Amino acid sequence: MGKEENVIALIAGFMRAKRARMDKLLAGQGIHPAQAPMLFSIFKDNGLTQKQLGEKMHLRPASVTIMLKRLQRAGLIEKTPDTKDLRVFRIYLTEKGKSLKDTVMNAVEAVEQDAVKGLGAEDIAAIRRIMATMRGNLEKASED
Repeated sequence: MGKEENVIALIAGFMRAKRARMDKLLAGQGIHPAQAPMLFSIFKDNGLTQKQLGEKMHLRPASVTIMLKRLQRAGLIEKTPDTKDLRVFRIYLTEKGKSLKDTVMNAVEAVEQDAVKGLGAEDIAAIRRIMATMRGNLEKASED
């Protein structure tokens, strides 16, 4: 397979470009670009459990724990024991976290719009389908 056909290299390049764009949009806001997707998920569903958040973001539990600790240290979220099961923690935004909602939501939406500029609805649907299939393939291969 030639370099121009290497799908993984294309995806890696896309992720670098996405991060650079997010860096620019969040510069000076006190938010690390890698935190934006998790904050975005919490903004949309404040009060998720740590497990639900990891499943929603397709992250390993250890990765979720590390990211949440950083957000907690930054004063953006708080972990509260579930009222029905004290072993489970729910993730809530602090006032400081809530104050960043517009900034993060706008940045994530801008990156999405920049990325799909010039693509039609069918192209976007195909990308979603293909990427979901590829992720599933790799997840299945990791289980084998």
